[in-house]
Amino acid sequence: DGPEIEIPDGTVIFGGGLASIDVCKVCQLETYQRALEARGLKPSMFELEKKGIPAFCEKHGVDPADLGVQGCLLLYRRRLEYMPLAQPPEGATEEQLGKTINARKKLLEIAQRKYLFRVQDKTIPLEFVVRDGRVRGVKVSRTKVEGRKVEPVAGSEETIECDLVVSSIGSIPEPIQGIAMKGEVYTFRDLDLGTY
Repeated sequence: DGPEIEIPDGTVIFGGGLASIDVCKVCQLETYQRALEARGLKPSMFELEKKGIPAFCEKHGVDPADLGVQGCLLLYRRRLEYMPLAQPPEGATEEQLGKTINARKKLLEIAQRKYLFRVQDKTIPLEFVVRDGRVRGVKVSRTKVEGRKVEPVAGSEETIECDLVVSSIGSIPEPIQGIAMKGEVYTFRDLDLGTY
């Protein structure tokens, strides 16, 4: 009940954390479900999510590349190995930092292999491209990354055509009556486990 939104093929997502991977997954599930239904197949979201898009397609003798899906594009402002998909322990050693970077790469590779979304690093949004009162793209710039500092690279601007842009960069939860908060976050007994 209420407003609905259709997720168009080629959606652009700005982010880099686990939530942005979930946004990519939802975009891809919606897009591939429509493409497969146009071929006469009736995939459930659950089946596509659990098995992954390539596995479902293989089972039904369909090459995902033949479905004409461009796929969504996840843009991250830093290098891919610094996407906050896994966190090192506090006071991590060089070895632990290396393992964290490898875990991040592996998580991203698994998600891309399973849901077929595209990723581009070192890219930031500059402005929307609006035509006839609707978003029709986003102007972006490549970035130069030095340590924690991220700067746009002059002359690297380009426009990515799309009908939907999703910001998946951090979030502040809405206060819910009966749920205790400390500042802008829920009060957790164990933040790593998400135990309230």
